[in-house]
Amino acid sequence: MAYVMKLTTTSGAKADGVEKNSATAILTDNNAYVPNVMLTFTLSDHALFDNGKNIKTVATSALGSAKVVFSDPVAETITVTAIDAVHELTQSAESTFVDAGAGADDYYITLTADSGAAPGDAQGNRVSAVLSKQDHSHVAGAQLNFSTSGSALFKANLSNTLTALTDASGNIETVLIDAVAESVDIDARFFSGDGELLATAMTRTRFGSAYSADVFVPDSVMIGRDRTFIIFGLINGVQATHVEQCVSNFHITSSEGLLEMYNNAGTFSGTEYSGKGFGDNENNLVLNLRALSPGDATLSVQVDFIDGTRFIKNYAISLIDPSQSVDCQNENTFIEKFDRFSFTKGAVFKIKYAKNDAVKIYIPEEGMVFDSVTGTVVSEQPGMTMVADYITIRYVGEYNYMILRANIDGRLEPGKHYYSRAYLTVDGKSTLTLSANDLTARDKYPWTEMLTPLIGVPMLDNGGPGDLPVEFHPRASYQKALDELYEEIAENHRQAYLSRIAHPTAEQRAAISTLAERVVAKYKNMFEATPVDIQDRDEQLCSLEQQVRGYCDKVESGDFPDPDLAMYDNQFKAFPRPDTARFIYDDDIFAYWRVGGCNPLALYRVNSLPDNFPLTAEQYRLVMGDGDTLEQALRENRIYMVNYSNLDGAVAEDGYTKVESGSSPEPIVGYSYLAMGLFSVSKVTKRLKPVAIQCGQDPNDAEPNPLFLAIDDEAHRWGWQQAKMVIQAADKTLHQLSSHLGLTHLLIEAFALATYRNLKKGHPVYDLLISHFEGTNRINHNATLQILGPNQFVDSLMAAPLGKLAQKAIDIRLRFNFYDNFLPVELKRRGVDDVHALPEYPYRDDGLLIWNAIQRWVNGYIDYFYDESIAGDGDLMAWIDDLVENGRINGFKRITRRAELADVLTMVIYTCSARHAAVNFAQHDWMMYSPAMSGTLAGKKPTSVDGQEKEGWLAMLPGFTRSMSRLDIYTLLGRLHNGYLGEYVMPDGEPIFTLEKNPDIYNLQRKFNDELNEITKTIQERNVTRTYPYIFLLPKNIPASINI
Repeated sequence: MAYVMKLTTTSGAKADGVEKNSATAILTDNNAYVPNVMLTFTLSDHALFDNGKNIKTVATSALGSAKVVFSDPVAETITVTAIDAVHELTQSAESTFVDAGAGADDYYITLTADSGAAPGDAQGNRVSAVLSKQDHSHVAGAQLNFSTSGSALFKANLSNTLTALTDASGNIETVLIDAVAESVDIDARFFSGDGELLATAMTRTRFGSAYSADVFVPDSVMIGRDRTFIIFGLINGVQATHVEQCVSNFHITSSEGLLEMYNNAGTFSGTEYSGKGFGDNENNLVLNLRALSPGDATLSVQVDFIDGTRFIKNYAISLIDPSQSVDCQNENTFIEKFDRFSFTKGAVFKIKYAKNDAVKIYIPEEGMVFDSVTGTVVSEQPGMTMVADYITIRYVGEYNYMILRANIDGRLEPGKHYYSRAYLTVDGKSTLTLSANDLTARDKYPWTEMLTPLIGVPMLDNGGPGDLPVEFHPRASYQKALDELYEEIAENHRQAYLSRIAHPTAEQRAAISTLAERVVAKYKNMFEATPVDIQDRDEQLCSLEQQVRGYCDKVESGDFPDPDLAMYDNQFKAFPRPDTARFIYDDDIFAYWRVGGCNPLALYRVNSLPDNFPLTAEQYRLVMGDGDTLEQALRENRIYMVNYSNLDGAVAEDGYTKVESGSSPEPIVGYSYLAMGLFSVSKVTKRLKPVAIQCGQDPNDAEPNPLFLAIDDEAHRWGWQQAKMVIQAADKTLHQLSSHLGLTHLLIEAFALATYRNLKKGHPVYDLLISHFEGTNRINHNATLQILGPNQFVDSLMAAPLGKLAQKAIDIRLRFNFYDNFLPVELKRRGVDDVHALPEYPYRDDGLLIWNAIQRWVNGYIDYFYDESIAGDGDLMAWIDDLVENGRINGFKRITRRAELADVLTMVIYTCSARHAAVNFAQHDWMMYSPAMSGTLAGKKPTSVDGQEKEGWLAMLPGFTRSMSRLDIYTLLGRLHNGYLGEYVMPDGEPIFTLEKNPDIYNLQRKFNDELNEITKTIQERNVTRTYPYIFLLPKNIPASINI
């Protein structure tokens, strides 16, 4: 038996519209309705059923359905829950009711959405809106504007927004698709011709977590005698890294049995085919068929998807050369056999053949892949296609060029050579040519915007799982440094767990050692793409961790400044506690965090206070003393703020439940808020001081958002400390999604890829940039995509749903304006460029030293190689065009002048080096200690300024598992330095600029390094008088590239 309950709510009516506010539950067993079962419905808050209570029991009808109606005097979000005690099923849905108001001409929208539908269920996640007048008459031909939250898309246009017209019944019906099991908000709005909002409605649908239904697309298609491509476009599932992993099986039935398959694993027996097809470069699921004899056949297709898969689009049948009619006698078919088909991991070949011929390439059932040195079998898969990752077709003149990439499901090692037997079958009379020499870099390194979960962000298409080709790998010194950190992490796990057991046995010690090894294996998979089943890996880790945690019987203790934080302090065994552990209550350090901490990019100056931050002159005086006034501070440009309103949609103000981590299944509720903070430069110390914090955007919210003042007395101390944690959670979220991920890693991915695609060694711009891209694409593919995976780093250490966090990072990356963020321009835009108004700002002051040095080096370099116009360099123009057309860099434009090129390259190099160093390596010092900063709060924000206790602050802190995982990840991210700014070498360590090759450029580079040495002395002198030393822009601490 397989019982399923689906709960649907109808919302958007007037608050008291009893007849409109309804919920319907349907109970099925293996798709059959289940009658006569008692379902219990409950309502949250003020809503009541027609029995005057917020609970009601109803029996299912012959069609398995039970419907209830309810009302609510308040226009707000209501949670409806249905419980089937007999079959132990619970389903919840939420609705928002909007009061339509009074008046005969008023309009209202009734908005209905399915709840509990499965992710990827393109047939079931339906949204219906009905536009009516107050007299209940329906409005036809009206335009409604829809929008959705998170990762949900409207199937009609694959977008978060949709505009549609109501039909004769005033109705619009559309379908939502989503790969993430989460709540999705849907908004419908009706405007007048003048743009006046006349009606609005909101509702919420909650996608379920399991999906095993079959999807039929299309129902049938008529094919003729022509060669046929059948393509079903998909987007990756939640757990899948390539489209084939989204499909459990593919069924095809032909009414006449006139078809055969090619280029697909699987069999076509009689009239039926069963297999998986294969995924191409664009993440389409592809099946190739051809007719065996003339005539028409009706074809039906059925696809079984794994949990979490969703459609992005469904293509109709696409015919190749439909005007050609062939009898398919196969007399022109021949096979060319390659007994030693040699290749390396990721090798790419171009196969040339006549335009009207069809080719298949495969390793036959007895095929094996051999190590070319030892001759031993590496991989043996019956029927494995040689196109282990993808095939793309290029049409050039009279010939086709089929691009073949060899990866063999990630089992090959980078740099090693392999060979296999391979057959290439050609239908036609052309001579088939296989060549690896005439490939363009654009063939080898294609763009994609379809890497889950960063849909829409241009990145390198590696064609599937597995490590990137060796040319994207950093030097050997990188691996050595990584291995050393792995061992430190393992040792810290061993010591931390042993310290929590009074008398560990040999069995317990062995289990702890195994756990430490598995933790390291997880990070090896993350950073080096070692083959592993992620779900299986995390399940094993989870089991081991639960076992080891069960051994822990010792009360946390130690000689620490705050005994209440002993659990966190005891986690630092193999490496020292960061200094933030000494300063967690220090307001001066809290303020310095904004200018010299992990995210020194959020602070901005204000000339007047925003309307939603009602700080009074008296409150300002209570904090800053009688010698200063708010009016004077504003006039002297001494007031600065942080405002995290740009995180709207990526916080969890109402709380959101997730499992604790990939290694702990315990459900944890996390909170984060759109906080605001105000700081002032002290007239006495000339340094930034915190003044006030508001934990939300609306001071008059239903849940109070009072102003917390930086007053350290018994009545206010712990409310203030809790408010500081709310700011820290928002700042950490913004740091990870924007300052770090979106605006360094994902931005530079495009520039690095365009360089590999268009420029070669010896080209002036290639030689200048290649050191700055060392390891960047690899770390983005191996680590960044995994870090953003379900239950992984971002998901467990930040509060909002993962889909919303990923979407915010995507939005930030695509909205970022390239030219507006040159360092001097960006500082001026935030109003923080005045050294007299804001004297202590280490990131600004040290950053400008680095920026100016890079700019002088780049200007001299470009002036040497180019005249005023650069338009004559065809390769460089191709690089620029590739970025403009494919990079999706907001504001980036075609440039033709030497000075413009120098500005662009300065920005690129600064971002690769100094900007990334400032936001990445500061994570170790400023984010590692959980009580100092956490992206997800375990407790709610404070709502009163006094009467708070320390226990409330402690309740906001994360637990042991999440704290340990942040030690691991920030050790790796914050301590792996490989290479340095000013070093220009190829991946094999060969210097790029030498005295023998070009003495002028060599001397320019030496001058750049000399200037960096002088900058080091200047920063060291500045650090003597700073609130806390700022070390992240010391040139020795700045790697040339984003490689971690």
